[in-house]
Amino acid sequence: MKNWWKNQSGSRKALVVIGGVVFLFLALVVFPAAAWYVGTEGIIATSDAEYCSGCHTMEQFVNANADSVHGGDNQWGIRAECVDCHLPHNNAFNYLISKIRRGSYDIWYEVFHDTSNIDWKAKDDAREEFVFDSGCMTCHDKLHTATQGFPPHDNYFAGVTDSKCVTCHNDIGHSNVNMYQLEHKYKH
Repeated sequence: MKNWWKNQSGSRKALVVIGGVVFLFLALVVFPAAAWYVGTEGIIATSDAEYCSGCHTMEQFVNANADSVHGGDNQWGIRAECVDCHLPHNNAFNYLISKIRRGSYDIWYEVFHDTSNIDWKAKDDAREEFVFDSGCMTCHDKLHTATQGFPPHDNYFAGVTDSKCVTCHNDIGHSNVNMYQLEHKYKH
């Protein structure tokens, strides 16, 4: 290798050095930045109600969400997206793994199963599995101090209860969901 380098002309050596610098720049800067951008845009594009309602089974929940304070029916126009409540926010890795796992399952179920037979009442009874307190606390980060003296919240923040936010706030995020489920049932 040493002899090969020694035998090269100055312009050839310059081309090799420039090529190496360009390769390193592409490998260490351009490709990681592009991958980061594509990944971020992919996460954003698959996180809103429009994407989630692409499946007929989710249409009823998107409509019920639009009727709720969390879905934008408030004086401030603030709206939580599906992933704000339905994915864990305790760390980025868990968020991404859960997003991939749940999204893949939903697509697989939509394609290969009869979704008209889903027992939505049973799923509602298991809502603690589909709504994450870490999502609630992302927006309601001052709730602990704002509700001190309110026994249910005091117990929750003290860790003396197994209740989740949606145990008590059972129709939060999806107002009138039963009406939309009936509408969906007879529409499809």
